[in-house]
Amino acid sequence: MKTLLLYGLLLTLASCALTAGERGAELRHCVLRIGGTPVDPATHAIVVPEQPTPQEDHAATDLNAHVEKLTGASLPIIRDGALADEIPIVVGKCPKTLEKLRVAVDFQGLGLEGIVVRTKGPALVLAGNERGVLYAVYSFLEDYCGCRWFTPECTVIPKTGIFEIGKLDIRHIPPLEYRSTDYPCSRDADWAARNKINGTQTRLDEKHGGKIEYSHFVHTFNSILNPAQHFAAHPEYFSEIKGKRQGGRTQLCLTNPEVIEIAKKTVRQWIKDAPNATIFSVSQNDWQSFCECPKCKALDDKEGTHAGTMIHFVNAIARDIAKDHPDKLISTLAYQYTRTPPKHVKPEPNVTVRLCTIECDFAHPLDKSTHPQNQKFVRDIQGWHEKCNRLYIWDYIIDYGHSIMPWPNLYALAPNIRFFIASGVKGLYEEACYYTKGSELAELRTWIIAKTMWNPACDTDKAIDEFLAGYYGAAAPQLRAYINLMHKPVLDDPNMHIFIWTAPNAPHLNDKAIAEASRLFDEAEKAVAADPVLLHRVQVARLPILYVQIVNSTQGYKEEGDALVDTATADEGELLRRFEAISKKEGLTMIRENRTSGALDTWLKSVSFAGKKLPIVRLANESLELAILPNLGGRIWKMVHKPTGRDIIKRYRDREGNEVPDTGGYEEYSEGAYRSPGWNEPYRVVKRDKASVTLETKLRSGLVITRTIALDPKAATVTVESTLSNVGKEPRAACLRAHPSYAVPEVGKAVVLVKRPDGSWQNKPLAGEAAEKDEWLSGNDLPDGAWMVVDTAADLGIRSAFDKAEVAQCLLNRSAKDGRVNLELYTKDTKLDPGQTLRLKHTIEVVPKASSEPQK
Repeated sequence: MKTLLLYGLLLTLASCALTAGERGAELRHCVLRIGGTPVDPATHAIVVPEQPTPQEDHAATDLNAHVEKLTGASLPIIRDGALADEIPIVVGKCPKTLEKLRVAVDFQGLGLEGIVVRTKGPALVLAGNERGVLYAVYSFLEDYCGCRWFTPECTVIPKTGIFEIGKLDIRHIPPLEYRSTDYPCSRDADWAARNKINGTQTRLDEKHGGKIEYSHFVHTFNSILNPAQHFAAHPEYFSEIKGKRQGGRTQLCLTNPEVIEIAKKTVRQWIKDAPNATIFSVSQNDWQSFCECPKCKALDDKEGTHAGTMIHFVNAIARDIAKDHPDKLISTLAYQYTRTPPKHVKPEPNVTVRLCTIECDFAHPLDKSTHPQNQKFVRDIQGWHEKCNRLYIWDYIIDYGHSIMPWPNLYALAPNIRFFIASGVKGLYEEACYYTKGSELAELRTWIIAKTMWNPACDTDKAIDEFLAGYYGAAAPQLRAYINLMHKPVLDDPNMHIFIWTAPNAPHLNDKAIAEASRLFDEAEKAVAADPVLLHRVQVARLPILYVQIVNSTQGYKEEGDALVDTATADEGELLRRFEAISKKEGLTMIRENRTSGALDTWLKSVSFAGKKLPIVRLANESLELAILPNLGGRIWKMVHKPTGRDIIKRYRDREGNEVPDTGGYEEYSEGAYRSPGWNEPYRVVKRDKASVTLETKLRSGLVITRTIALDPKAATVTVESTLSNVGKEPRAACLRAHPSYAVPEVGKAVVLVKRPDGSWQNKPLAGEAAEKDEWLSGNDLPDGAWMVVDTAADLGIRSAFDKAEVAQCLLNRSAKDGRVNLELYTKDTKLDPGQTLRLKHTIEVVPKASSEPQK
């Protein structure tokens, strides 16, 4: 990494000697010379077409506004053909003036976004179509006049210095036709146009060149056929899994002719409803559950991937749409189970495939990383490149679980963009922290992405240094040192990885690094203490370090009597107060993607502080001891098997050995999504006796969860019975999800036994699995009322038994790294009408000598 360039000073450097008149102007403004002639109202005029488009008109007006800020003088704007003795600065299609200058511009060859920047002596041509004419103007101002639009609130236009414009003959067509990200700071129309972002999330209007607009952006199968409306009458429209059609968290049956016809009609309606949109998404829901009916399975088997049925399905729609709408594109995903390209079928020319990087390591360039997921992604992108006319990428530059913490990927951004382009990619969407301001280095990441998507040769170090100097002023050296500090570990170690769920205990966030980062931010704040705007920007940049300090130092509890007592100190409480004040001033509203548990206020309430106590409700018999935390989601935090002293429920501890009770344990959710409402809200105790406790909480959604946890008088068996009730006045989406994490120290030596309808037990060994893995069980694979994890090393089993009528699917999740196995239960996804309830009752039984006990 290079040392900091003093960008502000560089802008003041003159490229040649000043005349006496220019020396006077230099005291107040810049001097802009084209072909040796100063740009001045007495000599130059901006020329626009006789009937300028809204884009040409805005390009000329904005060019003049910038020239006036640079030089202190406003230029006249005249129409093509009205030019007399003025030296022209041509903006757009001005055939008469271009002919007079003897400059030929191939407008047709430029497409929508290509640019021409050309000088002819003291004259200048800025040409392009639609967005291109704007991009020509902004490229000239940026590349040759030192203008920078770092954020919507931070524009740098030089006030001193000479800009000598010599011979220019630039023609550039951007390699990516779709350039998009979704940080909140990227949406402003002026900023997006000036930095050449054209994605659907922007506010670009006609005068700003418009944008590439999606209709139904992603995960649209339920928008085509909603199972809540159609499953009862037409189960054959939806996924068949192990012989049974699925009505909850399902996909479409992609070989069903009626589904194909309905999809064609639906997309045609979308086109009618959104005539300005150019891309229409026909894409899988955001979960598994692909169809396994004989026709779908045969097609997928033939193609060697579940993308087989997907591309055949999307192609049928695309061929139909192309008859009447040849300019419209049909988009789909190569995502999770559809990521591997098919062996035979090719997407139609009007199909856009968006290949997703969600599983990858993002610390290192995708094509250079040693991580197996990155290596597989490289194979997949090569396969899709061979088949696709239009390959897009859905990339991830976000940590969904901790969107505020340091996430050192800045030096992978440009290499990845170059790799995508080299692999034939035409469009790139960088999914960022779209749901809040204030996420980690959002503005800087947006800047680097925008620069590199337009010009892949962009130098990351130069982009960082320019941004830091322009955005943080005198604090730039400390911010540069901080960025170096966070990135050095991953740059030095190819085996250090970051993913979209990396936690604040990652190796690069060790105590030494956090202490040094704090010291650097102390210096940075002092450097800009006299400037409230710069000071606030520095403080926002510091939020990631405060977040790590808070999470890593205050999440620990110690068990004291019938309570968990927070180990936080008064100093750590001050960190929390600082974090809250800065966040609310900035407008930070969420710290992770989940809109309930991730809300700032919810998180602030959940974070520990000095002296905070979580009361414990204890249940015990001669076999088991349970510790339940009503104030933390009503979770079972601890379950100990007395005869062996074994922890049955997985518990987590911090670096000092203190308890981290909001991780692991037994928790429940009111929706199918991970940590949806219900998992950490305070519950009240409504009934308690020696063997059981009943807890209840009302969620913000209007649903009420009531949970009874009962311990058998003697046996090592716990019964959990929960109901989800709609006490509101409107229907509410609902799904009870039981999420137990069981402690299995050696997952590789464990097996899972699944009871079959004939009374036999299917054996699923867990050996040889290094990474965390999900396995969904539904349809004929659904356990017949019972399943069990057996730790063969300890000869101990944990059996889960349930009413099969209440459970729609099960999730077997395991992590060898964490030493845990989850046996998760889901009710059906449904909508509860007012007064309706959803029930889930199951038992957890500890089985000693599990390998020798006959299964029941």
